[in-house]
Amino acid sequence: MNKEISYNAKLTIFSELIFTILPVVALLIIFFQKGSISKIFYTSDLSFASIVLIGQTIVKITAGLSKTKVKKRYQLVSLIISSLIVFGLLPSIAIMMIINLSENVNYFFYIFQTLLFIGSIFLYCILGTLGQIYLDEDQKGDGV
Repeated sequence: MNKEISYNAKLTIFSELIFTILPVVALLIIFFQKGSISKIFYTSDLSFASIVLIGQTIVKITAGLSKTKVKKRYQLVSLIISSLIVFGLLPSIAIMMIINLSENVNYFFYIFQTLLFIGSIFLYCILGTLGQIYLDEDQKGDGV
C-alpha cells in the first residue's frame, strides 16, 4: 500500500467527516449558548448523524471494493455490509424514531444513540479510509 495514497485517503475521510458532523457542532454551540449543552443527548440528532455516517461508510467501502483489482472474499464483504446495516443503520433509525415519537423515552436509548454515534465515527474512519484507499489506488492505476 502506497503511503501517499493512504495519507490522502485519510485526509479525504476526515474532511468528509468534518462536514458530516458540522450540524452536531452547530447544535452544541446553540445548546451551549442556552446553558443546556447536555440537551444534545436528549434529541435524535446524534441518531440522525449516525445514520448518515453509517450510510456513507457503506457507500465508501462498497465503491472502493467494487473498483479495486484486489481480490476479496465475497463472504467477508457480505458480512461487513450486513453488520453495518443490522448493527448500525437499523438501530440508529429505530432509536431516532423512538425518540421522536415517544413521550417517555428510556434513558438507555439516549446512551445507546451516543454510543452508536461514536461507533459510527470510528467505523467511518476505518472502513471509509479503506474504501477511499481502494478508490485512489484504482485511479492511480488508470493514470487519472
